[in-house]
Amino acid sequence: MIPDKNTLRAFEPEIQQLWAQRDSLEVIRGILYRIYVRPDGSLLYLQIVVQQVLRTAFLDAVHAGAISGHPGIERTRERLQEIAYWKGWTEDVYAYVQRCPVCATHRPGPRRKQGEMQQALACDVMPKVHVDLVGPFPTSKRGYKYLLTAICGFTKYLVCVLIRDKVSVTVADALMKHLYLVYGPPEISMLGKLVNDNQRNWC
Repeated sequence: MIPDKNTLRAFEPEIQQLWAQRDSLEVIRGILYRIYVRPDGSLLYLQIVVQQVLRTAFLDAVHAGAISGHPGIERTRERLQEIAYWKGWTEDVYAYVQRCPVCATHRPGPRRKQGEMQQALACDVMPKVHVDLVGPFPTSKRGYKYLLTAICGFTKYLVCVLIRDKVSVTVADALMKHLYLVYGPPEISMLGKLVNDNQRNWC
């Protein structure tokens, strides 16, 4: 039976969409298929038109099945396209893979945005000092295992200080004795990973 336009408008949007492509639909052994053809008209896939209650089962089979291996969104979409069809299936694939708990445990987090390298210009001796902490190294006979470095941004003059630990008091004391009291306090200190044993910023 061919419904009239008024009757067709009363159907669900999904039924209306299937009716619009009725020429590509075929019932085979009681199952409704969508004939997916190549541009030249040759058969590519026979896609099962899946009812809503069975769609999750199809997604489970192509993504989380025993031999599926949890592929990404694109590969899951390609696999599902070979066997099934329903209105909005691509959006359902995206949502399903995004919510997959197995994939979520192995999915890396978002990459941090990294800005472009900037020039750290200096126009005089010791107005800008780059400070960093290196180590741990094998402990020396006197108990030193870290190296505090400070380099002038203009002359590239390097000051190295051996320290026994990297707690805030030790680092601050080394900076005061070997840098600030000798060369004066710089206008800008560019600090590296200067953290204490509790991983808190010391400055």
